[in-house]
Amino acid sequence: MKAVEFYSHKQHAAIMSALNSDESDPTRLEKFAVTSVKNACNKKHPGCLLITVLADATSFSTKFKDKLKEFVEETDAAVADFILQGIEAGELKPCANPELLAKVFVTALSGLALRAGAGESEEDLMHIAKETVRTLFVHA
Repeated sequence: MKAVEFYSHKQHAAIMSALNSDESDPTRLEKFAVTSVKNACNKKHPGCLLITVLADATSFSTKFKDKLKEFVEETDAAVADFILQGIEAGELKPCANPELLAKVFVTALSGLALRAGAGESEEDLMHIAKETVRTLFVHA
């Protein structure tokens, strides 16, 4: 559980770092997505501990389930806040429900980790990540 705690705080910090740069909102979301792909494709430490291991361990312990839920909710909230601010600033396309859109985005990124584990190339996953950001957030 200590490893999970350490990793979840490290990941949350990385998320916030990607979303707090001085670039445009779409660029920051793309950077966040690309960082997720790079983490998932890292040959030394492949995948995401929380997505690949902790999610599987939830059936063994409510502690693991609670920790995963906490991480997911923190991530969703941080992304939703970012989306709302981007919409208000006119940098992201409007949507009726930023909280739901954040969940869609975070779920899509989790799917990229799954695809990385299945051996899909980093290059292909980068294209998917960037297209996800364009589709969900960029004005047409």
